[in-house]
Amino acid sequence: MRADHDSSYRQLFAHPELVCELLAVCLPFGWARNLNAEGCRRVNGSYASDDGQQRHDDMVWRVQSVGGPRELYVLLEFQSRPDCYMALRMQVYTGLLLEDLHKQRLLPAGRPFPKLLPVVLYTGMRPWTSAVSMLDLQDQDGELDEYQPQQRYLLLDTARCALQPMTRPSNVVQALFQCTQFGTAEALLPALLCIETWLRGRHNEALRRTITLWVKRYLRRRFKEIKIPRKCSLEEVRTMYYVPIFKTFADQLKFEAVQQGLMEGRQEGRQEGRQEGRQEGRQEGRQEGRQEGRQEGLQIGICQALGATLRRLLERDAGPLPPAVIARIDIARPEQLQQWLDRAIDGERPVELLGAAA
Repeated sequence: MRADHDSSYRQLFAHPELVCELLAVCLPFGWARNLNAEGCRRVNGSYASDDGQQRHDDMVWRVQSVGGPRELYVLLEFQSRPDCYMALRMQVYTGLLLEDLHKQRLLPAGRPFPKLLPVVLYTGMRPWTSAVSMLDLQDQDGELDEYQPQQRYLLLDTARCALQPMTRPSNVVQALFQCTQFGTAEALLPALLCIETWLRGRHNEALRRTITLWVKRYLRRRFKEIKIPRKCSLEEVRTMYYVPIFKTFADQLKFEAVQQGLMEGRQEGRQEGRQEGRQEGRQEGRQEGRQEGRQEGLQIGICQALGATLRRLLERDAGPLPPAVIARIDIARPEQLQQWLDRAIDGERPVELLGAAA
């Protein structure tokens, strides 16, 4: 189970786009929020020391930035359990990486070494209590301290990251972490919307497939009572978690559409049947009524779902909405609601979205 857990994160961060998003979460520097996937290159994380012993780092990326380090090597370690000697492991990995770069003649003589960033991505539930620095593993008596190894690593605790306020614009990696932590559909919906919107702006089918499969895998674990079809898009996954009364949101829409269609179909069928006095008229009336009712019911259900989601997102930031704003949302068409949702996820406030009514 532990190996499968770590492997699922390796699949995510095998994509440079998500590595860039991860660094935007990790680092408080402006250049870290402007990284480009084209400037990232995967580096071999397996090394052989001079005595022939094999060592393996989980994942290494070479990242080029504008305004930051010209060259940055990111060492990613995925941990589902605390490791009291993690600082020592990172000391070894960074040394082997530099040694390997030297053997490949990628460390020109007379020039400074490239920047290194060791990152531990911790996915466990217990708080991480292990030392993050080699200095914390040593006696600090003042003598010879300056000669001791001082390796540090950056700890990213996914559970704690998920509970932090969402950055603006929303960060897809933070939203992915939230999918593994939130236990209710209401709390989960903004994260799924963030992921869906972020993917919409990237024409990368492999990335979309990896994220969709990853999200579905975690949601199946957290919501065992809801069955997620194997061939199901991320948008369809999101709608499944909107109304907990039904097993899927599609089931709710279908139920509402059928009920409304049957009612209108019977009424129209009877009227037409009385006027024409023929069985054929009643059957045709019922059939047409059911079809129109289903279509109208589906449209109403979609509008209600989008409107309720938009209101919840806006109220999280701005508090209760004025009646005029609620009225505009209630009468808006689905395509307008979807546009407002996308802009709300990107951080626009009610007054920016809905103008004077807000």
